[in-house]
Amino acid sequence: MKKFLLTVLTGILLITGITACSEKDNMNSDIVIFSQKGCPHCVHAMAFINGELKKTFPDISVAEYDINENRHNYELFAHTARRFQLGDRIGTPLIVVGDNYIMGWTTENQNKLTQFINKHRAQKETKTK
Repeated sequence: MKKFLLTVLTGILLITGITACSEKDNMNSDIVIFSQKGCPHCVHAMAFINGELKKTFPDISVAEYDINENRHNYELFAHTARRFQLGDRIGTPLIVVGDNYIMGWTTENQNKLTQFINKHRAQKETKTK
C-alpha cells in the first residue's frame, strides 16, 4: 500500500511539474491572450493575431488560454488581472505582451498590439546582446 501511494504521489508531482513548466513557457510567449468561447471580440483578436500580425512577425509565439475551458486557465486570468491591478474591470480578450496589456478589442487596440510587439522585440534583442 505504501508503494502504491508513493507511486501515485510521484506521478502527481511529475504531472504538476510538467504543467508548471509548460505554463511558464506559455506565459513567456510573445503574446498571451485570455479568451472565452462565444466572445466575438476574442475571435476578432485571434484573427488579427493569426493573420495580419503573423504576416508581419512570422516567428511570434502566442499562448491562448480559454478561461471557460478549465479552472486553472481562469485562475491564471485572475492572477494576470491582479498583476495589472484591473480590479473589477476585467473582461476578454485580455492580451499581455511583456509588461503591457490590452483588454477588449478595437481597431485602436490592433495598433497598440503592434506597438507593444515592436517594443517587446526590441527589449528582447537588447537583452540577448
